[in-house]
Amino acid sequence: GGGSEMEPALWIDVFNPDDDNAATCGADVLRALVAVDCECFLEPRHRTLAALLHSPQLRRATKLIVAWEGKCHAAPETVEHKCRGAGTVEAAAASSPASREQVLATTLSSRSNPLPDTPNPVGFVAYVAGSMEFSITKVAVAPVARRRGLAEAMTRAAVAAARRRGAQVVRLRVEITGAAARSLYRKVGFHEETDRPPSLDFYGPGRHALHLALHLSRNM
Repeated sequence: GGGSEMEPALWIDVFNPDDDNAATCGADVLRALVAVDCECFLEPRHRTLAALLHSPQLRRATKLIVAWEGKCHAAPETVEHKCRGAGTVEAAAASSPASREQVLATTLSSRSNPLPDTPNPVGFVAYVAGSMEFSITKVAVAPVARRRGLAEAMTRAAVAAARRRGAQVVRLRVEITGAAARSLYRKVGFHEETDRPPSLDFYGPGRHALHLALHLSRNM
């Protein structure tokens, strides 16, 4: 047809859970993200996103980058536009590896309508932004949307946000046995903090977490 709507695509965007101007819509998005959280984490104690629905304090402290699937009206510079020909968000950004984070930053800053045609949230990164340090507290992608580059794209977007804020380091935890996740974070630039002991039983009995960091002053 001759319409201007884009085909269904993957794209990422900042979502502010403490946005009072979109309270009803925001609650709907949060509920959808809670469902993604439940799909990704089997143990109830790790399904932490639901707390945002009930705690204004947590909503103020937590920032979210959300991956969507659905139709959108986008500026031609944004990642989701590039994905139509590239197949995945990762492939779109990989066309210029040195500028991956800048490409993602364009996505985060250029969207005028973050919820066109009610697209479906399929993943998120949650982080806490300090003046000198960002802490990524969770990375989740729904099973139906995996192997399409979203986890890497969202993680890089969080790193780009940290750079723009002038932070010096981004930190996160990863399960010791999570080879795929550890490989992804190494690809983005994270390294194990060998001076910090693992967090024992962090993911459950016998499931320990390593501490990773990306020092931005060394990766400009």
